[in-house]
Amino acid sequence: EINRALRRMHPEIVAEIISGVASTGGTAVQDGGGELLTINGEFTVSVVLARCHQIPAGALRWRIRLDTGLAPDITIAIRMGEANEVPLDYYLLPSIDMTLPHLRLGR
Repeated sequence: EINRALRRMHPEIVAEIISGVASTGGTAVQDGGGELLTINGEFTVSVVLARCHQIPAGALRWRIRLDTGLAPDITIAIRMGEANEVPLDYYLLPSIDMTLPHLRLGR
């Protein structure tokens, strides 16, 4: 159920990013499939929501799956809050530095 909610939330968050870029005078254009954004006609961005889950010891963890098939220049990884209802924070991950298809974050 959480994954379905995150999939429904994804287009809203992408729209917020597009609006934010426009509010600063830039342009963000979604490709035909809606998977990539092209920012200012210069580079591509993929937006990934990372679900929060608690391990048995009580710590919070996020697993970020990088979409290597899209080959974005930058991935915006959005860690969701503990209830997976609102974003906790954002990470900008340049593809040049990402050598593995998965990334794990903890707090």
